[in-house]
Amino acid sequence: MGTLSQSVEYDFETGLVTIRARGDLDILGASALRTTTLKWLAEHPLCVIIDLSEIELQDETPLLVLPTMARRTDAPIFVVVDSLTRTGHMVDQCLSHRLGVFKDKASAVAAAASCDDGSRRRLHLHLPGEITAPARARELVGQACKRWGLSGLADVAQLIISELVTNAIRHTRSDLEVTVALSDQYLHLLVRDRDPRIPRIFTSDSPDPDHSRGMKLVDGLASAWGTTLRPYGKSVWATLNVT
Repeated sequence: MGTLSQSVEYDFETGLVTIRARGDLDILGASALRTTTLKWLAEHPLCVIIDLSEIELQDETPLLVLPTMARRTDAPIFVVVDSLTRTGHMVDQCLSHRLGVFKDKASAVAAAASCDDGSRRRLHLHLPGEITAPARARELVGQACKRWGLSGLADVAQLIISELVTNAIRHTRSDLEVTVALSDQYLHLLVRDRDPRIPRIFTSDSPDPDHSRGMKLVDGLASAWGTTLRPYGKSVWATLNVT
């Protein structure tokens, strides 16, 4: 089939990442696929679906690279492949006891929805780019902090998410996705939009002083913050240390 290629889709409304691989999967290709998956897992998605329906395998060795990802996140990793094919049989034999393997994407999406039972340390909200969005984002973050015993961080976290969402509405006019997630060391706040322009901290003579103050506030309050460019636009993230 040829050299392995990858494409990625992110669904704003569901928080699902789909990575489609095409071509011959060897050790180098599997390593590249693993790297792509880990980068998207850092975005705290609801689930990562790896579609291997269009790959060719000579043996099971490249597949052994993939299961180690499951130890790096609480987000489920599902594989889609036709088990009736030779490749599908190898995938099923090698991965089904480590990662979820499904015959088609619809089955994987249904399984992902059932995994989001409220016990995971991640909350997700899809919002229209309207003036009510900051308040709804603050409510989500407040709910997360209460659920995870982080009441002492609630005010700061809500202020940061409000500024990130307000900035996105002012400059992108797109729908938004807000995610709040908890890892062992950090509370993660993410705002995704469909505009690739990167927010910056402007100087005092900026033509947009409200934007300047908002991002300076985020810079001063967050343990770290930054922007990750994605195919859909960008993710602006901030973290707060919880230890």
